[in-house]
Order: sequence, then structure tokens, then C-alpha cells
Amino acid sequence: MEEVFLYFKFLINYLITQSFTGAFLIPYIIILVLVGRPGYYLEMIIGQFSSREIIKAFDCVPAMRGIAIGQVFCVVCVSTYYSSILAITLKYFFYSFNSVLPWSECNPLWIQPCYPSSGSSLNQTWKEGTKSSTELYFINEVLHAKENINDGIGWPNLSLLGFLILNWTIVFLILVKGIKSAGKVSYITGIAPFIFLVIFLIRALTLPGSFEGIVYFFSPNWENAFSPKVWYAAATQLFFSLNVFFANIVMYASYNKIDHNIYRDANVVTTIDTFTSIISGCISFAIIGHLKYELKVDDITKVIKGGPGMTNTYYP
Repeated sequence: MEEVFLYFKFLINYLITQSFTGAFLIPYIIILVLVGRPGYYLEMIIGQFSSREIIKAFDCVPAMRGIAIGQVFCVVCVSTYYSSILAITLKYFFYSFNSVLPWSECNPLWIQPCYPSSGSSLNQTWKEGTKSSTELYFINEVLHAKENINDGIGWPNLSLLGFLILNWTIVFLILVKGIKSAGKVSYITGIAPFIFLVIFLIRALTLPGSFEGIVYFFSPNWENAFSPKVWYAAATQLFFSLNVFFANIVMYASYNKIDHNIYRDANVVTTIDTFTSIISGCISFAIIGHLKYELKVDDITKVIKGGPGMTNTYYP
């Protein structure tokens, strides 16, 4: 569950920030065929043939053991990054049970000009620079962001710290018995996200204006198709979504029997991953198309700006 929703956020942040849309899909598919799928298959071969974890798997080529150490270091960095994102996700999840969503209305304590995202005041005219309550909630209440580093980094947010501890507790419980407990949990974490995605997709498609957003998602911007930034973004998204070259595939494949059909597994996993990313894109752009309809703007790119917290802004 964690991986699907993080890939979902990562993909959409990239697409909106760079306005790649349809042009993004072309290099994404090409890199998938030429790099992603072969890389996934290669790592499964290394793990299954050696039946060892990543560092010991390179005993056959000791000079390349530094690659394995670097991969493990990358996993540590990515894991801590994911955990901080999941802390924010858990906070939104728990607060969504409130009778009045805290990000739907403006807080009088916020200094910035604000309009409520509940839709109660959409017919009013707002001056330039006015931000939605969802954006200001994310900035002021979730991140407690400061204007610049001159004000210091501030004290830890106790609310987010609590959710971060909760997230790591869940991770510990999943891994407490090693591959046995992780394997059992994967039945839930591997199936539940797709149930949620189908529900989100059906809900998104029933909203007025949603199809305009999906059309925009698949409309290629040929001016960007040959931009190095597009190919860089496609490769980055692919490596994150497939987790290739992060050592974990080698570790999981090391538990396979020596004659297991990993060629089939590599094709199935990479294909499902691609469709998951596309469906996630359809969901988000359907929501964006609906926001364009509700806000009555002429350009869909004006609905929301990109950035690391974009999903926490437009989706609520």
C-alpha cells in the first residue's frame, strides 16, 4: 500500500510540475522496455542464482561490492524519505474522520489571503495571490514552513513526530519476523491499493469535468517529447516505481527456488507497475479536470501548481 500511493504522488508531482503529460508516457515506455524490465530481470537473476543478500551476492565479483554497499545506502535514504511522507499521509488519514475537514475552511490565524476549499465561496472574486485553504493548511498546519532558513528550522512538530513513530512501529511489526511476516502482510499491501485505486477511479470519473483532465493527461506535448528533462523525469519515475537498482529485488529473489520462473515474474510485475502508474495518473488528472470545471478557469495548468506537496494540496 505504501509503495503504490507514494509512486502515485511521485508520478503526478513530476507530470504537473513539468507539464509533460502525454509526452512523458513515450519516453517512459521506451525506458521501461530498454532499462526497467531488463534491470528488474537482471536483479532477480542475481538474487535467485546466488541465494544471498545484496552484498554477499557480489562475492563472485569482489571488485564490484562497492555497488552493493552504495545500493544499501540508497535504500536507507529512500526508506527515511518514504517514512516522513507516510507520517504526513497518516495525519491526513486520521484527520479525515473529523466532521468538518480541517483543510476545507480558512483559519483566521493564517496571515495569507485565503479562500475555503469547501466550495462555499466559489462565486466570489478573489484578489491575486489568494491561496486555497488546502494549500495554506499544508504549509501552516502540517509543515509549519518558514519563509526562509534565517528563521531557523524550528522545533520538531509533535503531531508529525507521533505519526512518524506510528509509521516506524508499523514497519517494525511487518518486519519483526523477517520474510515470514513481510510475506503475509504483502497479501494485504499488494491487493488493497488496487481496490482503493479502482474506487478512486470510479469516483473521479463521476465528477463533472473529469474527462477533460484525462484527455489532457494523454494529449502529447511534442515540444517536450525530446527534452532531456522529460527523459530524466521518466527514468527517475521508473526507477522509483519498479525499485530497480535499490537492492531489494535481489534480496527478495534470493528466497526463490533455483528453478523459479523469474522471467514470467519480471514481465508480470513491470507490466502491472506501468498500468498502476497510468491509472494513478488518470485519477489525479480527472480530479484536476473537475477542479478546472469548478473554478471555471480556461487553462487546466492554472488549477494547481507543482511541487513536492502538490498532492496534499489539490487532492484534499
